[in-house]
Amino acid sequence: DTGTCFTCPPRDARDVDTAFKAAVAAKHWRWRAKKKREATIAAEQKKVASQGNPISHLIAGTTAGAFSRTVTAPLETVRIRLATGQVPTHLTAHAGSAAVGGGGGG
Repeated sequence: DTGTCFTCPPRDARDVDTAFKAAVAAKHWRWRAKKKREATIAAEQKKVASQGNPISHLIAGTTAGAFSRTVTAPLETVRIRLATGQVPTHLTAHAGSAAVGGGGGG
């Protein structure tokens, strides 16, 4: 048997050297694995921290939604009324005369 058993005492100087190198290598790989885990944890913590406060995201989304509805709802109403022909005639006459260059209808 030429293999080295790490639980048995070394038989000669080469076994001591091999066992020492194996122990150093094992320690190095454990250290690298630990550093990799620490880097992964740090990256996750940084990612979570960069996302900000969820309450501020909620407030920003609510504000954007309210503003969007406030601006688009009247435009959608006008568009639908124009499409269905439900616009009062005095508004269409005014718009038509202004478009032609009449300066306003009245």
